[in-house]
Amino acid sequence: RQRQMCIRDRTLDIPEQDSPYVAVVDAYGRIVSTAPYSRRVRIGHLAKGLYEIRTLAKKGRSKHIGYFIK
Repeated sequence: RQRQMCIRDRTLDIPEQDSPYVAVVDAYGRIVSTAPYSRRVRIGHLAKGLYEIRTLAKKGRSKHIGYFIK
């Protein structure tokens, strides 16, 4: 089953995850934003471009959630 992400008014709705943090990664692989995990990630401050959403675990592990274009 494919989980959907949806952009709504300067936020991105993401699927439920069991990780304490979420990161926004730019097209060059740089982390441009991190925050405690929430189903809504603020993206209004980001420049236009392609981004990846990843979870971040306490032990440094990360997991791909999806991509979005702003």
